[in-house]
Amino acid sequence: MPKCILIVDDDRVSIAIAKNVLQNNGYEIIIAQDGQEALQSLKKKGS
Repeated sequence: MPKCILIVDDDRVSIAIAKNVLQNNGYEIIIAQDGQEALQSLKKKGS
C-alpha cells in the first residue's frame, strides 16, 4: 500500500506539478483547495 500525501493549495498549476512528481514516485495523492476541504478529505480517508 503506497504512502498517502495530502496536497493543500489553491493554485491548480502547483497542485498538478506536485501531484505528477509524487505519483511518479509511488505516492497516493489527496488534493484539497483549502483547509476546510483538507479536513473533509482526511475524515473520508480515515473512514
